[in-house]
Amino acid sequence: MVKREGSSKARFSDRGESLSSFFDRVLVRCPRCSAPGIVSRPEAASAAGLPGPPRFRCEACAKTLDGADGAWFGPARAHARRRCGGCGVWLEARLQRAKGASRPSSHALPCRPCDRATPAPLEWQPRSPREPHDPYFGLPMRLQVPCCGALLFALNEAHLAFLRRYVDAALRERRPHHNASLASRLPGWIKDKKNREAVLKGIERLEAELAG
Repeated sequence: MVKREGSSKARFSDRGESLSSFFDRVLVRCPRCSAPGIVSRPEAASAAGLPGPPRFRCEACAKTLDGADGAWFGPARAHARRRCGGCGVWLEARLQRAKGASRPSSHALPCRPCDRATPAPLEWQPRSPREPHDPYFGLPMRLQVPCCGALLFALNEAHLAFLRRYVDAALRERRPHHNASLASRLPGWIKDKKNREAVLKGIERLEAELAG
């Protein structure tokens, strides 16, 4: 059992943190060996002081990824549009790619009027999956567990501590004009008092994953 911090008498004060506040370091699973890995983003990697491209490194097999390469391992969707090479009518197609599946660069667009297929380039875009993933590479979160018919997840240790402070508090204070804060946008099942013990157990499981 992981030692719990705080108590049900604690008070939570919304300081306006957003989910992106925790994006600087995300704990994920390696796309090669499924071992724990880390996605990080340097805070000032350029001469202008702008954040550098995100990077991934596996703690087991040492696989690395560079965000500048545009790699995306989560679900994706594509669009293709081109005139038929036979009759000239416009042809269009939209495709979905499952997580981890190949991503072809072109697609044959069938034309019913002339019974001919015209190849067209595919333009791929990331698609948000139902499974929690990191925002840079689409890798599955390391810290996720089924809870209350949904998935409870945390980006990293700081995010998990934030969730514990919120759920464990008997009094939750919200400041005005913080409608975009993480606390204000948490799912209703996390906020529901009847789920408090179940969510705390889920948090303990994630804390055990970190400790292990």
